[in-house]
Amino acid sequence: MSTLNYVPTTKGGMMLYNRGHLYQKLKPNKDGTQAWRCKKYRDNNNKCLALCYTKNESAITMTGSHHHPEVHKSEVVFCHVQNEIKNKARNSTGPLKQIIDSTISKAIRENGVDIEQAAIYTPTYRASQKHLYKLRKENLPSLPKETSEINFEEEYLIIAFASDIQLQILSQSKRWHIDGTFKAAPLLYKQLYQIHAWDFEEMHACVFIFLLSKTEEIYIKMIDFLISASSSLGFILKPDTVVSDFESAAKNAFSKKFPEAEIKGCHFHFTQAIWKNIRSIGLTNDFNNKREISEWLNYFKSLPFVPIDQIPTVLKEIKNVIPNISQDKLLEFLNYFERTWINHFVFTPLLWNHFKTKGPRTNNHVEGFNHNINNYIDNNHPHVYSAINTLKCLETTVSLNYFKRKNGEITQVPRRPKDIQRNEMLRYLKNKMLKQNLSFISYMKRISELFRFDKDHTQIKIRAPVTKERDETLKSQPSLSIFKIRKQSFNFIKSKFNAFVYYNGQAYETDHYPVLYKWYMSNVVTLKTTADGNFLYHAISTSISGNENLWKDIKLGMIFMFFE
Repeated sequence: MSTLNYVPTTKGGMMLYNRGHLYQKLKPNKDGTQAWRCKKYRDNNNKCLALCYTKNESAITMTGSHHHPEVHKSEVVFCHVQNEIKNKARNSTGPLKQIIDSTISKAIRENGVDIEQAAIYTPTYRASQKHLYKLRKENLPSLPKETSEINFEEEYLIIAFASDIQLQILSQSKRWHIDGTFKAAPLLYKQLYQIHAWDFEEMHACVFIFLLSKTEEIYIKMIDFLISASSSLGFILKPDTVVSDFESAAKNAFSKKFPEAEIKGCHFHFTQAIWKNIRSIGLTNDFNNKREISEWLNYFKSLPFVPIDQIPTVLKEIKNVIPNISQDKLLEFLNYFERTWINHFVFTPLLWNHFKTKGPRTNNHVEGFNHNINNYIDNNHPHVYSAINTLKCLETTVSLNYFKRKNGEITQVPRRPKDIQRNEMLRYLKNKMLKQNLSFISYMKRISELFRFDKDHTQIKIRAPVTKERDETLKSQPSLSIFKIRKQSFNFIKSKFNAFVYYNGQAYETDHYPVLYKWYMSNVVTLKTTADGNFLYHAISTSISGNENLWKDIKLGMIFMFFE
C-alpha cells in the first residue's frame, strides 16, 4: 500500500492521484472504505469504469482497467498551481496578473514542465480574472455605494493611518515631504495623501490619509486631526521645512498650521512646469537644435540656486543676453516666467529658491514610494479594505527599516555617484560665486549643466581627429557632417582654447561648447600610454595646473573641469 496523493479541483474539492490516473471522490461505503471513480468516467469517447478504493489514507484495491493513457505530469502540476493562485488572490492585495504569471513561471521552473505541454493546462488571466476578483471580495466587507453610507459624523470623512512608531518618527523629523497619489485612492475618495519624514538620511513614510477633495479646508482639517492624534501620544509636531509640489491649497494649509516652517516647492516640479511651457510655446525644436537658445533657457532652471536677494540682478543679466533668434517666442517665455514665478502672489521666489536648502530638493523619494504603492494594488481605486491591507504591509516595512537603521543593523542606502558628484560640484560653484571668483552668468551656465533638461541625444559638429602635433592648420580643416551619439558614449575634454570630444579611441576638435566636463581618472591613466592619451592628459594638466581643488577631485576619481 502507498501513501495517497491528493490534487485540488477547480471547485474546491479534492481528486485522488494514484498510479498515473486521477480519480473523483464518491460517497463512502458502510465498511469505512472510500470509493474513487476515474476522472474519464464521463468522457463520451473513452468512458472509463475504473474504480479505486481507499481506507486509512492508503489505496487498498482497484477494480476495472483504464483504456486511456495516464494523465500528463503537467495536468497534475497545474491543478496545484490553480489552487495556489486562488489562495494568493484571496489572501493578498497584489495585482492578479502578477500573481498568475509569477506562480505559473515558478511551477514550470521547479517542476521541469515542458512549455508546450504547460500551455494546455495553464490558466489565462482573461479567463480567470472575474472568478479571482470574486474570491478576493469574499473576504472583504461590502463597499458603500456613496459617501452618505459611510457612518462618520464628521463632515470631511477623513481616514488617516499611522502607527505610534510612525508618529514618533514624524515628531522627531524637522523635514517633511508631502504628496498625494490618485491611483491608489480607494473608491469614493479623491486621493491618498502622504507625509514622509527625512531622518537618518532616508525618507520614511509616516502618515497615509484618504481625502475626498483637494481643498485648503480639508487639508487644514487633516493637519488638525494629525496634531491632535500625535499630542494624545505625547508627540509634538514641529517641522522646520515642508517640501511639496506647487499645490496652492496644501501650501496654504501647512503655512497656516505651521507658521514657523519654511514651505519649499519641489525643484523637479518647478523644472517640469518650465519645460511644459517651453513645449507649449513651440520652442522644443529650437531648444534641441540651437545651442544658444537651449543655453539661455537652461538659465531659468538654475535660478533656484542663486541667492534669493540676487534673483532680480541675475534675471536682468539673463534678459541682456537673450539670443537674437526666435525672440518673439523667447519673450513670450520670459513673460510667462516673470508672471508665474517672480510676480505671482503665491509662487514667489521664496517658495522655489533652494540656494540654502540642505537635504533633498525634490519629492522624487515620495514619487518613488507612490510607484511602489501602485505596484502593490491590483487596479486603480481599489477596494477600500484592500487598500488598508496594503497600508498595513507598508507600515510594517517602514517601522522595521527605521529601527534597523537606528540600531545600525543596516547602513545608509548608497547614493548614486552622479548625485554625489553633482552636489559636490554645486557646493564648489556656490563657494566660488560667493567669493566673487565667478560671475553670475558663468555661475548660471555651469549650474545649468548640472540640471539640464534631458535630451536623448546630443549633436556634435566635429573636425578631423586631433594629433599630438596639432597646429593652426587644424582649424582650417572642413567640418565633418553633424552626427548624433548618445551622451554615455563620449567624454568631453576642454583645454584652454579648444574643446575636444574623445570618442571611439579618437580625440576630435568640436564647435560644441559644453560647460560641464567629466573625466574619470582611470581612463586618463590608461590613455597615458597612447599618443592620444598623452595629448589629452597634457591638455588637462596644463589647463588646471596650480588648482589644488581640482587636483584633489582627480584623486577622488572624478574630475570636473571649468575654464573661463
